[in-house]
Amino acid sequence: MAITDEELAHLQQLSNNYGPLVSVRQSSQNITEEYAQADIVYVHKTTPALAFGYCEALLQSADPQRVLAEVARLESLNTVLNAAGYEATIYEDFVEETLQLLKRIADGFPDQDGSTALLDSFNDREICNAIIMHFRLVTSAWMKKHAKEYGGFNEDFSTIDQYCATRIEPHAVEIENLGLQTCIDAIIKPAGINVQVLVLDRTPGEQVNQLQWNAEASAANAQYSSPPTIRLLYRPYDINRLVTGWKVY
Repeated sequence: MAITDEELAHLQQLSNNYGPLVSVRQSSQNITEEYAQADIVYVHKTTPALAFGYCEALLQSADPQRVLAEVARLESLNTVLNAAGYEATIYEDFVEETLQLLKRIADGFPDQDGSTALLDSFNDREICNAIIMHFRLVTSAWMKKHAKEYGGFNEDFSTIDQYCATRIEPHAVEIENLGLQTCIDAIIKPAGINVQVLVLDRTPGEQVNQLQWNAEASAANAQYSSPPTIRLLYRPYDINRLVTGWKVY
């Protein structure tokens, strides 16, 4: 039975009031046990999960130069925001929060003090919302820049601008598959990070369906023989980040 608008609104309200936004690492066995209880409601969000996974992957790299290279690359994406028509006064505060977090992560090596900065930032709603909005605006601008590539997948909207204004940019709206794909293309893959989505739906069988996006091949990323992977656990109307260990070599 399809979920109703009223039920979806109720889930959104529960999600908006849930905290903390990001917890410390927990065993994946916890997820297994909760899922076995059937209709447990997960309330974590798509964009924060992806943004947190991106920052944590850089933290786990234990390479301050790699993190600072990402600071420079994200700053360069301001040209994409400008080309999409966003004024600097709209996005500069959001960008600054992201860059400041990455710099704190870089400064935290070699003692991994950046992990505290990471958790504190994503559990501070003002900072977290700013970072998420930065990701949303870059995603929107990237989609507009590559309108021919993404335009054929949004049949419910007459233009890319209309889709972005409705499905990407609003703070309280969960991004859909197209937005997830674009965010990964714009921010995650060029950083040398893989993304894997494990789909826990109610389709028959014991195998878990998976979606995979591989890190972008580039001279900068070639030095990392084992790219980190952000793993997202998907249930209908929800995406959580599934914590599994990795190390970048």
